[in-house]
Amino acid sequence: MKGWQVIFIKGGDAELTRAMDVLCGAGVYPEAKGWSTDPVPRPRPQIQVQPSNVPQAVAALSASGIRHVMLGPLGSLVNSEARWTDEYPSWQQYADELEEVLNWTKAKGQWNSYLGALQGSNSQRDSALMEIRVAKYLESSGFLVVDWKPQGAGGNEGEYTVEGQSGQRVFVEVKSPGWEGEVSKEERDAGRLAEPKLKDLEARAVASWERIQFAVDKAYKKFRGDTPNFLIIAGDLFISPQHAPELHAAQALYSNVPPHPGYFTDQRYDKLGGVGFFWIDSDGAGVQYYMRVFLNPNALNETALPLNMRERFRAEILDPNNLWPDEKPTPLDDGLWA
Repeated sequence: MKGWQVIFIKGGDAELTRAMDVLCGAGVYPEAKGWSTDPVPRPRPQIQVQPSNVPQAVAALSASGIRHVMLGPLGSLVNSEARWTDEYPSWQQYADELEEVLNWTKAKGQWNSYLGALQGSNSQRDSALMEIRVAKYLESSGFLVVDWKPQGAGGNEGEYTVEGQSGQRVFVEVKSPGWEGEVSKEERDAGRLAEPKLKDLEARAVASWERIQFAVDKAYKKFRGDTPNFLIIAGDLFISPQHAPELHAAQALYSNVPPHPGYFTDQRYDKLGGVGFFWIDSDGAGVQYYMRVFLNPNALNETALPLNMRERFRAEILDPNNLWPDEKPTPLDDGLWA
């Protein structure tokens, strides 16, 4: 029901029945969805309660030991017509972060622009959330979004233009390559895409560097030659760039090994000032944002990331000369090798 808040129940029909009994006994009369017998299947059981009854409902569920995740008002609104098939958000800290992201989106006047994607497929939702998170992260770092969906080369839209204290604007594109792109045709034909990303006892060879280069190629047509350009990759690969980002960058961007040399080893991608790897993680208490930045030493003067951005992200920038497995990646020196 619109206007009611959603509480996901962890478990099947039996746990949903117990939750209903507990809440009715506490004087809360919810609406239940997600029964295994429902004609329209849902990824998991959920109950909906009136906002005024949320504190009472949460207290009753917690006291009864019923595991649950509560969505906020905006998260519940998005969920009401969502086409999600997974169990996002699976933990309360991610539900809280979702509500924070949605409130930020609304405050920035971008609610209507993103609502359709947020209620779309799992991958559409994830891509939209990453675009918003990156914008939120950049603003928290001092680079305000001054234009949403700016026009890039050939009339192609980017995500946004940001501006720091120097007044120099940077065109930002966000790409979210998914693990689905790493699945072979044979696996696709066998229905692998309908299964969870991670499966017990499944082993596979992956080449994350290929997906990074794919993201660069897909974005590059948007970059003009007269403005700084920043590509941020916030993907959901089998092996995330958050795990040893320097190794992913070494192979995709800086390697001189044929037949697939890195994209920053010559002038082929000189309109791209740098690539950022962005990800989120939780310490159990909350969700944090992280980014590592890799500059293009062959970028044009006009397209290189501005000095104030390089200085602000000094701790996140890794030196291409120190990316190899036998060396520990270190921040750049005072010159920021620019």
